[in-house]
Amino acid sequence: MNRSSRLFSASIASLGMALACAAIATIASAQSPAQVSTQGVGRVRGVIFDSLSGRPLRGATVFISGSNKLGLSNDLGQFTIDSVVAGRQSVSFSTPLLDSLGLSGMINSVQVVAGALSTMNLATPSFGTLWRSLCPRTLVSRVDSGIVFGSVRNAATEAPLRGARAVFSWTAMEANGKALAMNRPVLVARTDSLGNFAACGLPTDIAFTMEADAGTMISGGVDFNLFESRLAHRDILVSAELTPVVAAPARPTSRMSAPVVAAPKTLRGTSTLTGTVRDSRGAPQGNTLVTVPSADTSGRTDAEGRYLIERLPAGTQSIRVRKLGFGPTAMQVDLRPGQTSQIDVELPAATVLAKVDVKAARGAGVARQEFDERKKIGGGHFLTERELESRPDMTSVLSALSALKVRRNNMQTSVTIDRGATSCNPAVFLDGRPSSVDEMTFVQPADLFGVEVYTHAADIPARFIGINQCGVIAIWTKFAK
Repeated sequence: MNRSSRLFSASIASLGMALACAAIATIASAQSPAQVSTQGVGRVRGVIFDSLSGRPLRGATVFISGSNKLGLSNDLGQFTIDSVVAGRQSVSFSTPLLDSLGLSGMINSVQVVAGALSTMNLATPSFGTLWRSLCPRTLVSRVDSGIVFGSVRNAATEAPLRGARAVFSWTAMEANGKALAMNRPVLVARTDSLGNFAACGLPTDIAFTMEADAGTMISGGVDFNLFESRLAHRDILVSAELTPVVAAPARPTSRMSAPVVAAPKTLRGTSTLTGTVRDSRGAPQGNTLVTVPSADTSGRTDAEGRYLIERLPAGTQSIRVRKLGFGPTAMQVDLRPGQTSQIDVELPAATVLAKVDVKAARGAGVARQEFDERKKIGGGHFLTERELESRPDMTSVLSALSALKVRRNNMQTSVTIDRGATSCNPAVFLDGRPSSVDEMTFVQPADLFGVEVYTHAADIPARFIGINQCGVIAIWTKFAK
């Protein structure tokens, strides 16, 4: 167990001890009816401060432990609780955000005086306090450092998994000489004996993806945006229903030939996903595309906005919902084998973009025109905007082309062109410039107007000819000039 995991477990243990002490304090402070009438009641008033955001905490529920007395904090973080039994009382507070972070149940105490007003101030733990509790001392907290903590569990049994990996990755632009290169940093956190993990030093200014694995059991991807909160809690489920299947190597025709490995296939599971898609006014939205990228499957809503996707692999999966005229929506769902999960979705209004510059529009027209001309000439494999819109991700797009062999292993995707017993790696172009498979996989199919693939050197168009004569994959976004 690494130091981060030990500290995380110690933090959880401390919280458990605090709750146990609170229970004892509550029992000790409980009063009989005769004592209540003798000692009377008082009022408790105070302010709650959110140390993570540096602002008063609005909408927190403050309650007296062991009783039904509670209050709600206003916009200024102020709360009042009436008719509190006199004596030493335990006070707790919670909010939906604190509940999601696993920080609810923090105990404070106040001395209540009969017929009087008792005041107290409450606060959530600061980011620095959480960093010192969860993160290794070798890591220094910075303004751009974030934390994600939680647990990894078996989707079928809910059992916590010791030694499982929580893998985080994101796209970063780094200077490479005079040019900028796209890099893919990866951070791995291991779970402790209780199945808990804490990942520190994550970016707060860009989105990143989390996946979990434990041997043959894996999850789908979960997207995060920490931004100002700098902190997130996420429990994730893994299962063996999302295991890539690799075919047996083919017999090589010569001693120098490489074996042929079949592309990974997603095993279908026993989970079902259903729900209804509506707009902000509650009107059902038919013909809406609902995709589960990790399972490479999708469905569309009927006229009543209802959708049903069956035979999904269990575990934590991301779903994406998209319809023309509305903003895209992404969320996570925990699927369990043999069970049906219901996710109802409200589509956000589409963002109205500023008018496109005429020169930029003309540039995009040139790229489309050249693509259409090459498509007429032939010699390659082509996918158009209409064929791309129903695909959940680029792995699905490339897998649709029989000339390519796409393999996905956890966070890494590889693409080869197989020719009998041998294979090679094609060159990749994004909007006409040299790119990579890693960069290409982060492009959304909905942002493309075309994909072209050439698997033989003789068919490669002049603009793509270079040192690599294996073949070419060229993808074109709607922003291409």
